[in-house]
Amino acid sequence: MKYLFLFIVCISFSVHIKAQCDTSLIGQWKPITIIWEELRFDLKNDSVSISREKEVDDTNSSQEDIKRELVQLMFQSFQYIFRKDGSFEVTFIETLKDEGSYCFNREKGLIITTTKNSLDQPVSDEIKAKLIDDLLYIKISIDDETLFDLILKRKK
Repeated sequence: MKYLFLFIVCISFSVHIKAQCDTSLIGQWKPITIIWEELRFDLKNDSVSISREKEVDDTNSSQEDIKRELVQLMFQSFQYIFRKDGSFEVTFIETLKDEGSYCFNREKGLIITTTKNSLDQPVSDEIKAKLIDDLLYIKISIDDETLFDLILKRKK
């Protein structure tokens, strides 16, 4: 009897945890805008804009050209695929992919992912995310320092 009670509690807890996951991310997402430091790359229109605080000089111009080329290389194949079963796949470049499980908590503004490291151990990450008007806004961060802000659009 004690084991039956424990089993029911575990099942109830796992159903409650799964119920908090929002399914609105299901589909394939591609970046349309990348924000990297003071630069905003619009991939749809192949344009770059600079924040108003940043002055433009020849040195900055060449650095921006380098960043533009890097962004085009890095995000040419980039995509997220979120599936109904709670699994996901992210493609960084054609030969670099990762996969695992995810849970989107819209209220907390987080996508919680679980992947496996090189030792085949589970690793969880939290990605800050908002879904607004069918656009997915995410922050790619390392050690709480934002590297990129991405705006992704669902591929139809």
